[in-house]
Amino acid sequence: MVMTSIHNPDQYMADLRQILSQGRKRIGLFLGAGVPNSIWVDNDNKIVSENGHPLIPGIDRLTESVIKDLGNVDQDTVATLRKEYENLNNIEDILTQVRKLAQAIGRSTVHGLDAQAYEELGTRICEEIGNQVGACLPNDDNPYSALVAWIDGCQGRRENMPLGRSKSVPPGVIVQHKCPC
Repeated sequence: MVMTSIHNPDQYMADLRQILSQGRKRIGLFLGAGVPNSIWVDNDNKIVSENGHPLIPGIDRLTESVIKDLGNVDQDTVATLRKEYENLNNIEDILTQVRKLAQAIGRSTVHGLDAQAYEELGTRICEEIGNQVGACLPNDDNPYSALVAWIDGCQGRRENMPLGRSKSVPPGVIVQHKCPC
């Protein structure tokens, strides 16, 4: 006899609410790269549906933006590496190759740079990536604040919860992280 199962999202949500309300099980949520890429903001960090940019760009835009913001010498080095190594499609691949060169060549030079210079290039690439992905959440309602509000609405014991309601804040009030931006 073949058993079939039917996916019922309402039942899954009810089960998840039940688990969370008991406060005995710890859960973790993994938010993928598509989440901040789906939130579009304007230059004032206000949520928009058109004529904006992603809160954090996808890998293709991130690659273009990081390379554009590097200095001319670094841009030339990256362009040379991309010509020589055809599989350097994005900033992750480029950074991996730069780090490999930094580890492998020692005092020798490849495209005019030695290991130390490649290590420094890798550091500059990482700093530029950090500048691009270090966005602050908009103050407007957004999917992140909705998730925190949903978690906050679950009854039960919460330990070490960085966002949400604390003992000193009345129910229904969300504590927001203040971004230095």
